[in-house]
Amino acid sequence: MLKNAKAVFYVTPNLPAYMTGYRERLVYLPNPVDVDDLSAPAPKGVSKVLIFTRLDPIKGVDRIFSAAERLSDQVELSALRWGPLSNQYVRDYERWVRFEKTVPHAEVGAFLAGFDVVIGQMKQGILSLMEIEALGSGRPLITGIDWSLYPQDPPPVIAASDADAIVAGVEKLRGDPAEVARLSREGREWVVRNHGYAHHLRLLEAAYFGSADPRPGPRPRPGV
Repeated sequence: MLKNAKAVFYVTPNLPAYMTGYRERLVYLPNPVDVDDLSAPAPKGVSKVLIFTRLDPIKGVDRIFSAAERLSDQVELSALRWGPLSNQYVRDYERWVRFEKTVPHAEVGAFLAGFDVVIGQMKQGILSLMEIEALGSGRPLITGIDWSLYPQDPPPVIAASDADAIVAGVEKLRGDPAEVARLSREGREWVVRNHGYAHHLRLLEAAYFGSADPRPGPRPRPGV
């Protein structure tokens, strides 16, 4: 199927490494999000922290939960009860972590608004849809990031790759309300620029109509 495609869209910047036979046809089309649906007041402080990722080895959750006991001394720590490691992690970490049920996608914005800081994946180096939605809701994000994948517009996140860095990130934010406010504002602005519907539409138009700067105009009628 792919060999007959004129263009192959991909949604996260790490995927070209797995698509070596199609490089000339690859078009980056980042996951779109409805930023208006994610709108929430900026955090006033840091008392509630959410581990917002699937409990799966590919997400590096072992690195996150290695920090659970120390984090629980500073903040109220929650995680989603979701993923293949759910039963094991609830059993091993329920002393320090409150496990939340998943919510319908339409309620993600309201759910995220109940937390001050979000911890995302620690292994893949990219922002998945969950990390993007966290930024779009104005939650400061601590996550594993490969900066080389975002050379033109690096996301405003706190980079971490292990338990010590996660704990240090939370401690920094607890002591710096101005940084919390900055990350909340700039995270949302970054999502609008890179994942908002308007940007998504411009990329689609450029791919389909061959213009780097697509402008409104007549569209061909079906079948023409």
